[in-house]
Amino acid sequence: MWSTAALSNVAFAVPLSLFLGYGLVISAVSTTCVLVASTLYHGSGRARWRALDQAAAWALIANNSWLLAASGGPQPFLSLALLLFALAMVIFYRLGHDDWGWHSCSAGITLLCGLAYVTPQAS
Repeated sequence: MWSTAALSNVAFAVPLSLFLGYGLVISAVSTTCVLVASTLYHGSGRARWRALDQAAAWALIANNSWLLAASGGPQPFLSLALLLFALAMVIFYRLGHDDWGWHSCSAGITLLCGLAYVTPQAS
């Protein structure tokens, strides 16, 4: 049976579409890796996929950090991403790693970081 965490990975389709639409290949690859690794791990319930899931998550965190740094951290994207990060930490440590909310927050953070990068900033 598919867990809610595995099913919640569908939320990553939104930032993935953004990255593909703007030709952000590295961001699209890292998001795809998270989608696949997380689905394998949470969908199968097999611990053998855990290391891959964690490595993909760290790669996505690095990608999101780069997108924010390269964009200069514009508002409201930075504040909203930090808010979702705080919410994700509460969910992660209170409800556990296999909760759909954790993945939904992560997909939202990824989308906000992508939007920060592709949205033109006033100079």
